[in-house]
Amino acid sequence: MLNSVLDENPVVKNLAFDVITDIFKLYTENEIRGTVEQSKKLVQENKPKKNINNVSKGLYVLMSLVLSRPYEIEEWTDSIIEFLLEMRKHSKSADEKFTKDFAVKFWDSHSGRANVNERELSYKVYSDLREIGNPSTYFA
Repeated sequence: MLNSVLDENPVVKNLAFDVITDIFKLYTENEIRGTVEQSKKLVQENKPKKNINNVSKGLYVLMSLVLSRPYEIEEWTDSIIEFLLEMRKHSKSADEKFTKDFAVKFWDSHSGRANVNERELSYKVYSDLREIGNPSTYFA
């Protein structure tokens, strides 16, 4: 399934991403922590090797994890988004997904800094993500 997020057909790619996001909705907190560690490790180990497919897979998994918890800011949400903001430039496909899909979906379901469980994103992550997902128009 994870290889499908790198498919050339955009319909397959988007459907695979949505299915992975739905699967993560069933994960326990311990499973999520393990997946976060594995995904970050996958990105960090493959970035210097220029293995773009593995970097992309790790970033897609992290985006899916965050979107699997709509209307909630989990204890790991801020650190994952900060990691995504920093690492997305190493994968063109993950950067496009982040900019055109992830940030918009996240912003739609997390319009404020605080959410259902009363956790907040850091101001830096909030403002960086807001600028991507809901850019302000200076000429309006």
